[in-house]
Amino acid sequence: MKVIEQQTDLFDDGKITLIPLPGHTPGTLGALVKLDRSGEFLLTSDALSIRTNLDQEIVPKNTKNTEQFLQSFAEIRRIEKAGATIICSHDSAQWESLRKGMDAYD
Repeated sequence: MKVIEQQTDLFDDGKITLIPLPGHTPGTLGALVKLDRSGEFLLTSDALSIRTNLDQEIVPKNTKNTEQFLQSFAEIRRIEKAGATIICSHDSAQWESLRKGMDAYD
């Protein structure tokens, strides 16, 4: 298995960048997606399942490497501070707040 260890722009156009967010499991990645009108969104995968974990610095019990996990939290915060919307992987409250459908974001 090849592990991506640095940010990788998939198409060399800045639209989708893979972001290493290890800790939950080795090789966990997020995707930073830049949309023309809606802005930037970080899809966190299982690096951030629910927003409360980030806000309260909660490390889930199923975390493989706590130190890497907390470093991934720092990276998520850095990306959010730069203006990206953070999308958690299992946050039902956030899901309810998001627009849905093919034309919801562009």
